[in-house]
Amino acid sequence: MISFIIPLFNHLEQSKEMLASLLTTLPHDLSYEIIFIDDASTDGTQGWLSQLKIKNSRIIFNTLNLGYAKSNNKAVTMAKGDVLCLLNNDLVLLAGWLEPMLAILFNPMLSVGVVGNIQTKVIDNSIDHAGVELNHLAKFEHLKSISKTKEGYSRVLAVTGACLLLFREDFNRVNGFDEQFKNGCEDVDLCLNLREQRKFSYVASTSYIKYHVSLSRNTTSLVNEKNSQLLFLKWRFVILRELNLIWLRLLSHPQGDNCSKLIDFNLRAICYQKPQLASFMLANSVLQREEVR
Repeated sequence: MISFIIPLFNHLEQSKEMLASLLTTLPHDLSYEIIFIDDASTDGTQGWLSQLKIKNSRIIFNTLNLGYAKSNNKAVTMAKGDVLCLLNNDLVLLAGWLEPMLAILFNPMLSVGVVGNIQTKVIDNSIDHAGVELNHLAKFEHLKSISKTKEGYSRVLAVTGACLLLFREDFNRVNGFDEQFKNGCEDVDLCLNLREQRKFSYVASTSYIKYHVSLSRNTTSLVNEKNSQLLFLKWRFVILRELNLIWLRLLSHPQGDNCSKLIDFNLRAICYQKPQLASFMLANSVLQREEVR
């Protein structure tokens, strides 16, 4: 059984559109339940939920706004499915989105932690998410291009929580979402927790959905900055390790002598002579700069 968990906070029209797309794209023989958790909406969402008549569904009403992490964790405690599918309420799910994700999740050769998919913006159909990676300047960023592989998937550092699939057992093993985060970075943190358990993040490159993108939060707010700071404090060693590998690859590239253009000082000689040392110095430098910012 799959437990679809859908936290809602306002944006009633998008929630209606999302639910309609979910119900019309589910395989006919799928065993599932839907758990809605309303996070103290104020726009009529609660009244709409109260009148819903959908089989295999349950509704939780938060009296206070708990945020993404706490709401999902609360809903998971009620879930009956062995598989969890976490969904934002501002998605538009397209035909055939679920099956490729399930195939990857149940592939015994991959050591899967979470499975995400390709998410395009509703407004212009451009790719918003094809996985999350760390760049050479110590910033987490959404991949904007699809990795074409014959297997139909690619392994990434993390995926967004807007639409992801994982086993309930794995979610509980790492104690779910860290509730210190407030509507941001919980998903990356979850993926990194699972990665430390040798459970990796994958993107299903043949699974597509549309996304209104962050309707319920301000991605440039002070709260978002605090989330990022917490993520870097919690995972500093892992981030430094990843940065070191990124810079070592850059320095080992035939065009590696151009690496000095990417930094604020010239390490051309050491880049040539001792790339391992140079990559470590560069990784430390950009990480410290990001932390100070």
